[in-house]
Amino acid sequence: MGLLSRKLGVKTMAHFCRVLAQSSTGFVQIERALELAAGPGAPAELRRTVPPILDRIKQGGSLSEALRVQQRYIPDDFLELVSAAERGGKVEVAFQHLAHDYELRLEFMRSMARQLTYPLLLWISFHVISFWQGLMTTVESVEMYTLRFAWATFLSLLPLLVVYLALRHFGLLDKLCYAVASRTWPWRGILHSIALVRFFRCLAMLLEAGLAVPQAIERSAATTVNPRVRAKLAQAVPLVQQGASLTRALEATGMLPNLAVEMVRTGEFAGRLEDLLKKTAQYIEEGAYHYVRMLQYTFFALLIPAILVLIILRALATQVVMIFLQVRDMLSG
Repeated sequence: MGLLSRKLGVKTMAHFCRVLAQSSTGFVQIERALELAAGPGAPAELRRTVPPILDRIKQGGSLSEALRVQQRYIPDDFLELVSAAERGGKVEVAFQHLAHDYELRLEFMRSMARQLTYPLLLWISFHVISFWQGLMTTVESVEMYTLRFAWATFLSLLPLLVVYLALRHFGLLDKLCYAVASRTWPWRGILHSIALVRFFRCLAMLLEAGLAVPQAIERSAATTVNPRVRAKLAQAVPLVQQGASLTRALEATGMLPNLAVEMVRTGEFAGRLEDLLKKTAQYIEEGAYHYVRMLQYTFFALLIPAILVLIILRALATQVVMIFLQVRDMLSG
């Protein structure tokens, strides 16, 4: 696939999951659902990814086995959740969760793109101002100066473009971004919250399907696709096997906020564990996205004034230098 040898994008996965969710709700067979998801009008990368999956299913493989044929292109969280749901007989619920998750991500990315419009316009204005300032002081022709300015701008951006394309081609861009984000503030806490949302939703789904609690915890922890969170949550499995309650076992991992612990305890006590696990996931998800939006608005509220200040300072510095040069020429003359 050349440059497309990478994980499917958020927009593509949102389309894929929504079609699968709608098809499963209408009791459409998985083969037909996959054909619809990759039919006319579907993203090109999805139309190239789905046929090998269909071939594996027609050969008698399970859905999770078929998806792993294309695991180079399909995101890990999708693979793990579908695999866990298939074992618990809740694939249609998994598709609903995944569709909701990817659509939220897509909306967040679109809102980020809309807000990046203003910094981008300021960045373009910065270069336009630099171009006209240089044009007024140059002794070159307009054509030569314009060509030199465009070439210098291109060369300044070329290293970033080469690195971006190389990382994307070898499938390292997502891994690098995740590795950096999982170790830096504030994204570390956000990724932690998203991992817990996946864990609680999958745990509720598997417990509803009748799986034993230790197995449900282990498989739900795998869907977090976060090595640190997965290892910590897996520590609850031996505690449950030794007779501890689910609340005590999860609390011992130190990964849950206090309100989440109380909601799980209430669910166990009231006999409504699955419902409270879903509400816990919803509570953590709403908190995480609210936090992201606040960071987003704060960042752009500070970024735009900062760029304006830099542009003004650069213009002032240029004028000071020009005045100094004129004074020097007058004194030397």
